[in-house]
Amino acid sequence: TGALGSSTSPYVRTANAAALRATASATRAANAPWLSFWTVSGPPGASSSPAGFYQAGLVAGQNVAAQLNNAGLAMKPTLVILDPEGYPDNHSGLESGPSASWANMMAGWAAGLGSNYAPAFYATQYEYSAFGLSSINMPALIAVAFGPGGSNFSHYGTLGSNVQGIIAWGVTCAPGTTIAEANYLASWGYRYNTLEFINNTACHP
Repeated sequence: TGALGSSTSPYVRTANAAALRATASATRAANAPWLSFWTVSGPPGASSSPAGFYQAGLVAGQNVAAQLNNAGLAMKPTLVILDPEGYPDNHSGLESGPSASWANMMAGWAAGLGSNYAPAFYATQYEYSAFGLSSINMPALIAVAFGPGGSNFSHYGTLGSNVQGIIAWGVTCAPGTTIAEANYLASWGYRYNTLEFINNTACHP
């Protein structure tokens, strides 16, 4: 639960408050973690310095914290995750680095959320490896793609100690296959994982 990015400040849109409350209630009942993803866009071109990325992360984090505060939640999300897939299209301007822009945007995100919420971030395997994201002192959620024969999980090498979960997309919704893929993902030993199915239909074990 979260919202998409915005091309102008605060670089994130408004979430559905009712959906936030419903998720909080369901999470509490199931005693399960709640990973709340928010797509945050990068700053406009003239401001796309490391300092500009810090400011974008800061105002987005402040806005998201306010949305969560005002939603009347029964419980807080386990992690509030910055997903850099907003404007511009190359992953909010971070797909080509540099490392300082990543570090500054995540530092701004953490500062904006404040001490009431646990910040985290989402990145691809390539981005995590190429831009030294293991050095960012907050939980990282890494995107992988299922495909024939499993996943390309190991393609970019070993992941660092800040990785807390895997976000797997392209999961098959078919009898037995879903559980097999979930078990395969669980075998990697990370605490927080999610599965994203190929289609938008309901998928039952």
